Amino acid sequence: MEITDYGFFRAMPERPRIRLLRFENEKGEDWYDLRRTLTEWEPDTGEFISAIFPAWALVDERGVVTNVEYDPSRLMPGDRRVLGIEAPLEDVHPGMIYRDGQLEEPE
Repeated sequence: MEITDYGFFRAMPERPRIRLLRFENEKGEDWYDLRRTLTEWEPDTGEFISAIFPAWALVDERGVVTNVEYDPSRLMPGDRRVLGIEAPLEDVHPGMIYRDGQLEEPE
């Protein structure tokens, strides 16, 4: 399974007069800006159409998958790593371990 690691995102402090929770990775990329490049939305209704990967996962600091989604806009990556995964959604599940760029079943 091909995995793209978008980095570990942390919640950023609110800016003055802006009450929006932001998440940035190690490269300084904002999750919401990045997410726009990963998905396609119905222009009239704003409904989700597709994403560039069929499965998305959040991984905690220990390397454990905590959440799996088909739509990356459903992810809130505070203190989590975001993975885009080229695999059927049912092949990825919480509890898997992300190690050395691969997902493995827990021991």
